[in-house]
Amino acid sequence: NFVPMVYPTVISNEAIFFYSLIEFAKAAFDDFKSLSKEVQILIVKGSFHVLNGLDGNYRAVHYFPHDDTVTPTYTMYCNSATVPEFFADRKQEFNIDEAMRMLMKCGERNLLADKRNFARILPSNEEFCALLGLSLWSEQTASLNEHLTEISARNRFLANLHKVYARRGKANYATRLGELMCVLVKFEKMSMTLDEDIEVCRIMKIFP
Repeated sequence: NFVPMVYPTVISNEAIFFYSLIEFAKAAFDDFKSLSKEVQILIVKGSFHVLNGLDGNYRAVHYFPHDDTVTPTYTMYCNSATVPEFFADRKQEFNIDEAMRMLMKCGERNLLADKRNFARILPSNEEFCALLGLSLWSEQTASLNEHLTEISARNRFLANLHKVYARRGKANYATRLGELMCVLVKFEKMSMTLDEDIEVCRIMKIFP
């Protein structure tokens, strides 16, 4: 069961998810496991918003396919009706009306836009796993240093998808691959706008 998202639990849940991603990557990729802890953190930090967005939308589209509900964490949901509850436990003084307006704006141009994009293509389990891998081993990761450029696993996921489509007898899958890559690019752009929105919220003292 999901409960409405409230501010005090967001940071703790994101911290848990962050280190869970590191453990997932260590279990899934020997290349990642061989890296230093500092580099592992750097890689996950750079792809965190994209990975979190993909993970949350996979869940939201499954459980809440027909409304504006999003699931930023495994146990909490948020929609236009629950926005006031998000700030219920805030003890600091701040402009609640402006905070709600900003949260709605952020949700519309980031979370809901991503949910619509995700729902439009509805990736299979194999495609979803490929998107996670492509997000982790992104061009940004490969550009961190020459060693990461050499071990970047990006091409492996596309090669595996080729095999999946061939096994299913899908001869003309170039369009499908293009759709998946377009959605991934949109999630990457969302990551940048989300960073901007979070910084604005900090300036407004909505977030610490």
